[in-house]
Amino acid sequence: MAVSIREHINALSDGELRAMLRRDYLRRLIQYQTTVEAMRQKYGMNYEEFVGRNIIAEKNFSWEVESNSHD
Repeated sequence: MAVSIREHINALSDGELRAMLRRDYLRRLIQYQTTVEAMRQKYGMNYEEFVGRNIIAEKNFSWEVESNSHD
């Protein structure tokens, strides 16, 4: 019989759950930091400058630039 996700989570100890959440948090943080650094290198500025200079409009609202802004 298959165990539901809820049952699996309920079976975890507090320590196991904390460790799992911490790993996921760190994985996401690294992913976000990597994205921020890639965009900083690509555009030669941080996000605040990117928004302040209205780079999306400057680049004629291209899909790539708008997508990068969302990332």
